[in-house]
Formats: sequence, C-alpha cells, structure tokens
Amino acid sequence: MKRFITALLFSSLAVTAWAGHHEIADRIEQAASGDHRSEANVARNVYRHPVETLTFLGLEDGMTVMEIWPGGGWYTEILAPVMNGHGQYIAASWDQGVADQPGYRYRLHDALLTKFAENAELYGEPGVVAYSPPQSASLGE
Repeated sequence: MKRFITALLFSSLAVTAWAGHHEIADRIEQAASGDHRSEANVARNVYRHPVETLTFLGLEDGMTVMEIWPGGGWYTEILAPVMNGHGQYIAASWDQGVADQPGYRYRLHDALLTKFAENAELYGEPGVVAYSPPQSASLGE
C-alpha cells in the first residue's frame, strides 16, 4: 500500500509539472506567432525554435528574465508577453547617459521604449535597466 501511495504521489507531481510546462509552451507559441510581430520575425521561428529553446533553458512562471541588449527585439517580442502577469521581464538596454556610443545603440533603445509604450497591454510593465560596460555595468540588485 505504501508503494502504491508513493507511486500515486509521484504520478500526480509529474502530471502537475507537465501541465505547467505545457501551459508556458503554449504561451511561448502564441507570443512567437502573434500579430504584434513582423512577418520577418515570425518567419525566423522555424530556424530559432523559440518554444524548444526557451523550455530547454527552463523558462518558468515566477521567474525574472533579463535580456541583455535586446537589439531588434526578436526575443523581446516573445519573452515580455510570456512573462507579463507570470513573472518579470527586464531589458538591459544601452545606457543613454553614456556619450559617444555608436548611433544604433540610441536608436535601438528608443525603439524598445516605443515598442513597450505602444502595446502596454501586451508587454505589461517590463523593467528597463541601463547597461553599457565598462561605463555602466550594474544590472541592479
């Protein structure tokens, strides 16, 4: 009887873990193929495998996820919506207070802030921290 109860307990835990994994995989898939993404970014899904990659890396509800230098936002468009209401997304973007950086850094940072502002319902309240080593290298506490 003790073995039966132990087996039942482990089976229940496995089903619960699978259900949680399945739910986040569904949210990743929805975000990866969402209307908020450009056709070009969605087309890259076949090569970048966002569901497989992020589940392999262990993405789970309740996590704080920091994306360093989001660039054009390919992962931002997936991670921020997935974590909205289920954890915290933080973009470590170029520090606008550091002078004489290449111009693209300022443009990418501004585009990121615009992306978040124009679709606040989708992205929620993502954190944005300045990160331009060696001048600005703190990622927060």
